[in-house]
Amino acid sequence: MNFSPPNGTLCNNSVRSRDWKIIFLISFIHALSHFFQLVLPSLYIALGLEFSLDFAKLGLLASIFYVISGVGQVISGIAVDKYGPFKVLLFGIIAFFISSVTISYSFGYFSLLCSAILGGIGNSVFHPAGYLVINKLVSTDRLGYAFSLHGLSGSIGWACAPIFITTVIFVTNWRIAALSVAILFLMSLLFVIRSKDYLHIDAFSYKNNSNDGELKNKDYMGSIINMFSHFAMWGAFIFFISTSFATSSIQQYTIPILVKLYGSSEIFAGSMLSTYMVSSAMGIFIGGLLISAMRFKEGNILISLIISGVTLFVISIGLVPVTYITLAFIIAGFCFGIAIPSRDMLVRKIASKHSTSLVYGVVYSGMDIGSACGPILFGFMMDTGLYRLPWIVAGLMLLVSVYIAGWLDKRSKQ
Repeated sequence: MNFSPPNGTLCNNSVRSRDWKIIFLISFIHALSHFFQLVLPSLYIALGLEFSLDFAKLGLLASIFYVISGVGQVISGIAVDKYGPFKVLLFGIIAFFISSVTISYSFGYFSLLCSAILGGIGNSVFHPAGYLVINKLVSTDRLGYAFSLHGLSGSIGWACAPIFITTVIFVTNWRIAALSVAILFLMSLLFVIRSKDYLHIDAFSYKNNSNDGELKNKDYMGSIINMFSHFAMWGAFIFFISTSFATSSIQQYTIPILVKLYGSSEIFAGSMLSTYMVSSAMGIFIGGLLISAMRFKEGNILISLIISGVTLFVISIGLVPVTYITLAFIIAGFCFGIAIPSRDMLVRKIASKHSTSLVYGVVYSGMDIGSACGPILFGFMMDTGLYRLPWIVAGLMLLVSVYIAGWLDKRSKQ
C-alpha cells in the first residue's frame, strides 16, 4: 500500500478538505502536549510553598519529565511504526490525564515525582506520531502550512498553560487547577476518539512500514543501524539540545525570575510568559508563510535565532528598561518562532531516507534532553540568587545554535 501524499496538481476539493482536517486535528493534539509541559512550571511557586521545596528540587521534576520523554521518544518511534499513530496518541493523552490527577492529589515530593514520570511517558509519543501523520497523509503543497500550524499550536499550548493555571490558582487553589487540567485532557481524549476517522487510521495498520527510503522490503534493524550512522541526524539532535536548553530558562523560570527581579505579581509574570509564547506562535505562522512562498531557506533559522538570542542577552544584563520588557519578550519570542517551520523542514530532509517516525523520535529526543538539563542548572542559579544568569545562558545557547544550524544545512546537502 502506498502512503505517499498525493501529487499537488491532482488534489481535488476532497483531498484538500482531508488535508486540513488532518492538520487541525494533529495541531490540536500537539497543543495539548505543549500545554502539559508547562503545567508543573506554572505550579512551582504554589508547590514550593505547599511542600517547602526549593527551585533545584522543583527543577528536578521538569528534568525527570524530559529525561523520561527523551528516552520514550525513541521507543515511541518504533511503537508508531508497529501499531500506528492513533493508538500511540491516545496512550499519551491518557498518561497526561493520570499525571494531572496525581498532581491534584499529591501528598509530597514523591507523588510529584510520579506525576512527572507519567507526564514524561505521555509527552514522548506526540512528535514521532504527529510528524508521521503530517509526512504521510498531508499533500506536498500544504506541508509548509502543516509544519507552520503544527508549531503554532505548540506555542499556543505553551501560552495558554501559565494563564490558565495561575488564574485558577488565584480564584481557587493549586489542587483545583491541576484537577481542571485533568478534566481538560479527559474531554480532549473523547474528542480525539470521535475524530479518528479524519486521520484514516486504517491506512496505518502496518508493521515496519517505510518512509521515502522504502524500508519495508529491507531488513528493519539494518536500516536502523544505518540511520544511527547518519551524521546529519546527530547534528539535528545536538541542535535540538542547544535550543531547548535555552528555551527551558524561559519556560521554567520566567515567572519566578520576574517575581524576584521586578516584584511583579504571579499573574503578570505568567502573562509575560504567555506573551513570549504567543509571539512565538505568530512567528511560527509567519515562518510557515515564508516557507510556502520561498520554499525552504536556512537563512530563516540563522537570522531569526541570532536576533532572538541577542535580545535575551540584552534583557538579562539589564540594558532594557522595565517599561520595554514586554516589547523585548515579543521580539525574542517572534524571532524564535520564525525559525521553527524551517527547522522542521530541515529535519524532514534528513528523515527522507529513513524511518520517519524513528528519525523524529531520535532527533526530537534532543529537545527533551536539553529541557531536562536546563531546569536543574537554572534551578541552582535561582537558589543562589543569580536571577539574571538563566537568560544570559539562554541567549548564548541560541547563538551557539546558529552555528550548528549552518553546519547542519551543509551536511544535509551532501
